[in-house]
Amino acid sequence: LFDYFEKAKAYNKEAKPNRINVKYEAMRALFDKTLKLYIHANHVDELLSALKFIEHFNLNAVIVGAHESWLIKDQIRNSEVPLVIDRVHRLPSWSEEPIDLPYSLPKILSEEGILFAIAAEKSWEQRNLPFHAGTAAAYGLGKEEALEAISLSPAKILGIDDALGSLEEG
Repeated sequence: LFDYFEKAKAYNKEAKPNRINVKYEAMRALFDKTLKLYIHANHVDELLSALKFIEHFNLNAVIVGAHESWLIKDQIRNSEVPLVIDRVHRLPSWSEEPIDLPYSLPKILSEEGILFAIAAEKSWEQRNLPFHAGTAAAYGLGKEEALEAISLSPAKILGIDDALGSLEEG
């Protein structure tokens, strides 16, 4: 993957390449940061690899899943990479994890100042977003912050918060 991205980055540095490579050309928007890269990662080793990859290629990226992000919250906060927590209603990732950790993860991330959104994995599960936010609020996240995690924060992560995500006067 690193090799492929290195070649694509080198290709996209050329103003007008001699020969068009459609695959590398499709990645141009990643390198000029007009598009975001969404990386699905849950476990610590995956999260650290994702952060390293994002930093190495200087990408505008979002990590989706992030179940074990609480274990490396300092690195995530320092990287300023936003997270999309794909499920609040789930079982812990491993048996040693606190049973209520999936519910309290939004509070932990909020306390660390990490930009995150709460999402549902599949399209038919979107109807349960208010319940995910409510559970996060019941486990320590403020009610306003819980609402923001399913409205304004996703808009910020997508870069459309100037038009969507909040209710404002006028």
